[in-house]
Amino acid sequence: MSDRMKELLKNELKDYHKKEKTRGAEMLSIFAAHNYYANGFTPEELRSTLEDLGPTYVKIGQIMSSRVDLLA
Repeated sequence: MSDRMKELLKNELKDYHKKEKTRGAEMLSIFAAHNYYANGFTPEELRSTLEDLGPTYVKIGQIMSSRVDLLA
């Protein structure tokens, strides 16, 4: 592998790790905004939190809603 390719990959990995840290902080701030740490979630708060987290989490919520045994 050439030195130029190694440098490009190194920079790409650095950017990727920075984005991952940013997304993790964003997710924690959403949980904090919904006051999850104080007293858990009501079903309405869980729905709202999943919506704020994004489309992947909305889909997870849809799957959870079809399973009675998951949220009993």
